[in-house]
Amino acid sequence: MIPVNDDQQPDQQPDQQSHNQHHPHTFVNEETNKQARRSYQWFKSPNIAWILCAKMLLSLSLGIGAGPNLEIFTEIICRGYYHDRPNDFLSPPSGANTTASVLHNNPLSLVQATGYSSDSFGSCTGDPLDQVQVAKVGSMFAIIGGILSFFTIGWWGGYMDRYGRTRILVLNIFVVILHDFLTLIVFFFPNNVPGGYWILVITPIMEGVLGTPSTLGAAETAYMRDVSEPHELSRNFSFLISIFPIGGVLGPIIGSFIAERTGAVITVLYATTIVHLLYASIVWFLMPESVSDTSMIHARNRYASKLVSAIDINASPFRRRILVFAKAFWDSFPLYVLAPKRSPNPRWKLDCDLTLLALSAGLINVIMVRGEVFQYGLYNFKWSSVELGYFISASGLSTAIFLTTILPIVVSVLKRAPANLQHTESARRDVVFDLILLRVSSLTVAAGYALMAFAPTGLIFTLCYMITSFGQGFIPAVQSIALNLYANASGQDNAGRLLSAMDLCYGLGARLFGPIIFGAVFANTVSFFPTAIFWTAVACALTIFLLLGFIRLSSLPSARDPDAEERNEDDPNPEMEPLLAHA
Repeated sequence: MIPVNDDQQPDQQPDQQSHNQHHPHTFVNEETNKQARRSYQWFKSPNIAWILCAKMLLSLSLGIGAGPNLEIFTEIICRGYYHDRPNDFLSPPSGANTTASVLHNNPLSLVQATGYSSDSFGSCTGDPLDQVQVAKVGSMFAIIGGILSFFTIGWWGGYMDRYGRTRILVLNIFVVILHDFLTLIVFFFPNNVPGGYWILVITPIMEGVLGTPSTLGAAETAYMRDVSEPHELSRNFSFLISIFPIGGVLGPIIGSFIAERTGAVITVLYATTIVHLLYASIVWFLMPESVSDTSMIHARNRYASKLVSAIDINASPFRRRILVFAKAFWDSFPLYVLAPKRSPNPRWKLDCDLTLLALSAGLINVIMVRGEVFQYGLYNFKWSSVELGYFISASGLSTAIFLTTILPIVVSVLKRAPANLQHTESARRDVVFDLILLRVSSLTVAAGYALMAFAPTGLIFTLCYMITSFGQGFIPAVQSIALNLYANASGQDNAGRLLSAMDLCYGLGARLFGPIIFGAVFANTVSFFPTAIFWTAVACALTIFLLLGFIRLSSLPSARDPDAEERNEDDPNPEMEPLLAHA
């Protein structure tokens, strides 16, 4: 695509031209398009109801299939492992009604092959060798998807800016549906599938190529951001995040009901597949795109201009392709988006605000919802699986109540700007409020984990853990601040790139560094100092609080105001006055 000068765009809206000339403080979704969409009926225009409905369907499917999917995966690996082991393991124990034996005689026998009876799955779940193989295959699949997504998630973040959010949602749900069908095929026809259960590796490869699930989460967040006013971002993001724990509470109940009524665990997979197909149909055929055609055209033109600038006319065709690929890769590399940039404020050389926000977001995901906390409950309070289930449900319910009720009310009351404030002053006030919310959230999490270390009973331990739920406002606030700072620093509306990079930080914290840090601490201290994991979490939360103290908000308009520079000429800490004034 040949880049087109923005000033020569025949279909460019006046508000878009104003944005290109003045870089106003927040987002590029044209006001003319917003006003036109408000005149439509709600189901014909993008709004928060669409993305909340889609998120609820996906969260329910995850909750419904969480346990049964693991059981089905274990059975598939077990049957394949029996086939690969010596002859004395090829046949199930005498009299055992295992899935492998039933399917050997009748591959389409649904209920017999998938019942919950102890005989059906006992030969797999009770064999340590099978469990080791399941763990190895599961870890291998996770590593493959994680490595690939690390290099692709940034590109897909820019892609959603150029071609829309709904296209990313459809591509990602396609991978989930592909996984469902591959699982069904391997389950019913294990001997007719090339490679056996190894054909399931197609799913993590596709997930890695598409950056799933990080790009899916980034697209959902970007859609919510597109349909929200700047002062509503924190509240609406909290609504979006609260859907996941609600699905986590309702989903397992629905899944258990389906399995008990049908007597077959495979019917749960049928149910989740139907939900995924319903999700794909809604997104593809009904859900309006939140990014206007004008914005997508400008994003594609900017991307093409960057690629053209990397071409050396004197280079060979092969070298030109290499240069274009290198430019595209580096420009979309997630960590490049979050790297320190030259500060617009002459007082500082670098603007590290986004970098500090990303580090804080990754670190908060290291300590939130740690499996080692569950292990501590089992070890210290001698909980059973039923009591652990109550603990998990209570924490999920408290999180959902906080994100859907308490936090939105607090944000609506305290974030209400006076009518006489100018646009830039109101925008800065919103960001300062979110920054204060981040600091309060980090201290709340630290207090909750500190109290858990002293909890004498399981009930008090559960109540203390519920206190950490009141720190869940961190993620909505950090997303709101990052979007504001990035829009002002870059002068462009590449929200997809930023949110994809932030999602990568969340994943690195929750799925890589979190298990490494807390797993090592718990394994090495459980015998003599089991509460060490809580003090480690307290240290991480206090580190987050310190990192947030170095955020200067230097890219916001008021920080670059020449009059503000003169007013604060003798102030050694020019950011302190507005922070305290708006607090």
